[in-house]
Amino acid sequence: MNVNRSAPASICAGSGGGYSNSSGVLRAPGGFVDAAGWARTRSGYALAATTGLMDACGTLAERLVTLPTRTSRPEVACGENRPPCTSCHDRVAALFAANSHKFFHWVVESLPRLASVLALLATERDGGASPVRLLVSCKSRYARESIELLGLPSSAVLCRRDKVTYSTAKQLLWPLPSPCGGVRLAALRSLRTALPPPLRPAQTGVLGTVLVHKRQQHRRLTNHDEVVFALREALPAMLREFDGVGSLRDQITAFRGARCQVGPHGAGLSLMVFAPADFGTAEVSPGAYFVRLAGKPGLHLNRNRNRSAHAFGGEPNACYRGLADTGLGQRYAWLLVAGATANSDLTPDVDGVVEIARHACNVVI
Repeated sequence: MNVNRSAPASICAGSGGGYSNSSGVLRAPGGFVDAAGWARTRSGYALAATTGLMDACGTLAERLVTLPTRTSRPEVACGENRPPCTSCHDRVAALFAANSHKFFHWVVESLPRLASVLALLATERDGGASPVRLLVSCKSRYARESIELLGLPSSAVLCRRDKVTYSTAKQLLWPLPSPCGGVRLAALRSLRTALPPPLRPAQTGVLGTVLVHKRQQHRRLTNHDEVVFALREALPAMLREFDGVGSLRDQITAFRGARCQVGPHGAGLSLMVFAPADFGTAEVSPGAYFVRLAGKPGLHLNRNRNRSAHAFGGEPNACYRGLADTGLGQRYAWLLVAGATANSDLTPDVDGVVEIARHACNVVI
């Protein structure tokens, strides 16, 4: 058992680029989004490369690991010799990113970027600027649902399709990235402020509910019932089992005034971005979520407990650790299950779970 609750997490953060401004949104005159989903300037230069976008943020606390950035592919501007443009608009905000259709990536990475765009638009309301269309992945119901929660009409949404180029006659907006564990603080504050008042985080979660996650698929706690019983005995607060079912509005409501959350690594933990500043997270995490492969740089997702001899080492996914410690300033503690992979069900030591829960929930014995 490894209980760690003190070391600071490394942050995967992009560097500034030549098209940046104080709002954290890059503006590319006449830019476009290519058929692969990359935001580009009129000359075809990738905006992601401009900001030094980093990948593979799931690292151990004191380690910073990046994978090679994707090579820019030359393309030319709209109206010249380029792939068919089936969607041309005055201004487009490119919010599409790899895996942004998945719940964690949408909540932690894309939604704060959308909030940065909204903050920028708020400063332009009296300037007669052209309306902005939001280019997002609509594979997940949460994208449209959360955009509506932020008060935007459905007409503002462009659902990105594969192999389609989206061009702008005037301007492409591309918010700086918010990679896992390294969400930009300004973007996060904008997101929390942009929520309607009933959904904004409460001032304090001290008297709120303890949310215990019950996963339905990978990384289930095999001793979940035993853990819940021990937590009810140890924590002087009301416990609620949380299974992630329901609308996004309902899930945000559950977190906005909660005291803390306890559970295995999974997308549901990302709802901590909607919780109070004094919220806490107690995470049970696979100790070998990532591995290193001989001859290949960086970390690689470890789905197979019996990985070949070319794999060595095992490292946990530190996204939530970084998000809590630095991005949100919330309490956090984790318990690592040695040898468990990204898809393993977990059998944590019950006393260990109680220990990290007491810290996360700010319970003093």
